[in-house]
Amino acid sequence: MTIQRGASTFKVDVKRKKIVLPMLQTKKEGQAVIFTISSFGQGLAQLFDAQVEKSKQDIKNAKSIILDVRNNPGGYLEEAALILSYFVKK
Repeated sequence: MTIQRGASTFKVDVKRKKIVLPMLQTKKEGQAVIFTISSFGQGLAQLFDAQVEKSKQDIKNAKSIILDVRNNPGGYLEEAALILSYFVKK
């Protein structure tokens, strides 16, 4: 690719790569456990279930649980419903 800035030009090699973002990230911050969901992709509910099991002690001691879905483009409705079932009764 050739780029021009003002009167000068220069070439840059660009390689196309696939960007992979994890669907779920979990962290403990203070007395809160934060689940960040980047998309409701296939298999998210299983990942969430495994992460809840792994973080059980932190969740038990937490004063708050935050489900962060900001910048989430969406995904499978079934996966979103399964995640929601952790927090809302039928």
